[in-house]
Amino acid sequence: MNGVAESIEVFGEFDLNAHEALDFGAHPLVLVDIEGGESTLVTAEFGAKFKSAIIVVEVHDFSVPGTGKRLKECLSKTHTAEFLLYDQKARVPLRLEGNLSPEVWEMATDEKRPKGNYWLVATPRPHSS
Repeated sequence: MNGVAESIEVFGEFDLNAHEALDFGAHPLVLVDIEGGESTLVTAEFGAKFKSAIIVVEVHDFSVPGTGKRLKECLSKTHTAEFLLYDQKARVPLRLEGNLSPEVWEMATDEKRPKGNYWLVATPRPHSS
């Protein structure tokens, strides 16, 4: 809808070593939304491999308590990380084909996340680029 489709590449199952064969460009964005799997994927090694990338991780502390704090610590050598609280009510009502009713839109976009769900946004440290 916003004209960036040609700038986005979606790959299959992620392998931390496979990234070396890919061209991410000068300023990549890595989005991690893997329903609790971030607690094992995002490590200091992950941060080092993506040291020039902005890394955005949906944190599922309700699945694995303490995940956000551990991820922030893992990325601290290469990135400056901050938490962004998830606000379910801040969803933007997109105009979708079929003109969904407000009730259907609510059901389709409500992830039923527990209160306090959040994102970790990590930006590269100047010395790590």
